[in-house]
This record gives sequence, C-alpha cells and structure tokens, in this order.
Amino acid sequence: MIHRILCVIISIAFFQCSEVSSVDPIEFENSYDKVFTLLEKDLDSAMLVVDNTLELATEHNIVAEVMYAHYMKGYIYDELDDLPNALMSYLHALKILEKTSDKSLRARHIDVLHDIGNIFGKSYKYTNAIAYYDRGLELATNEDDQSRMLMLMYSKA
Repeated sequence: MIHRILCVIISIAFFQCSEVSSVDPIEFENSYDKVFTLLEKDLDSAMLVVDNTLELATEHNIVAEVMYAHYMKGYIYDELDDLPNALMSYLHALKILEKTSDKSLRARHIDVLHDIGNIFGKSYKYTNAIAYYDRGLELATNEDDQSRMLMLMYSKA
C-alpha cells in the first residue's frame, strides 16, 4: 500500500515537472491506479495499461511520464521473470533520466540504478550489478538520501 501511495505521489510530481500539454494529469493517475490494482493479480493486463500510458505520454511529449512508464514496464517484466526485457525497460528509463536536469527526478534516478543492479545480480553478472549500485550510491550520497544509500549498500553486500 505504501509503495502504491508513493508511486502515485511520484507520478503527480512527475507530471507537475513535465511540459504543459492538453492531457489531464488525472488520466495518468487513473492509469497507475489500474496498474497497481492489476500488479497483484494480472501482470499482463497491468502491462497493457502501462503500454497505453506510454503511448499517451509519448504522443504528448510528457518526458517524465514516458520515463515512469518505462520504469513500470521494467518492474512488471522483472515480476514476470523476463530479465532481458526488464533490463531494456530500466535502461530506457535511465537514458531519459540522464538527459534531464530535473532535480525532482533524482530519487527515481537512484531507484532505476538500483533496479538495474538487481537485474544484473539476478543474472549472476555481479560486476555489472556492483557498478550500478555504486552509481546509485554516489548519487544518493550527493543527494544525502540516507534511506536509498542504505538500500544500495545492503544490495551491494
């Protein structure tokens, strides 16, 4: 439940930082509400909702929502144990995050680096996993984000 609330808050924050468009932010919030409900029982349907959200965000050039949709796709693929597609989706999100100077997205940037590290760890590519954990740890340290620093140190261990 806490994860769901945090993601909705993050989604709203992302939208507020995005370019102005004719899309109502409630559309994205409603999409993510559907996704979080479906994550517990129907991952394939959750993926369809995320794909539709990605299409809408791309069509309206809402960069933060495009990034977040890729992040959610990575999460769903990870839950489906489809590690190659999870990695690809997380890398798409990371590419977007690395191009933005929006400080409100730093926490998500750290999360994406952590999740990429986790995918590499599950794939037994520990050197790559540690490299991404280290990148996330550096960013978390610069942001003085102690909870994410702890999360990354734990994963790295």
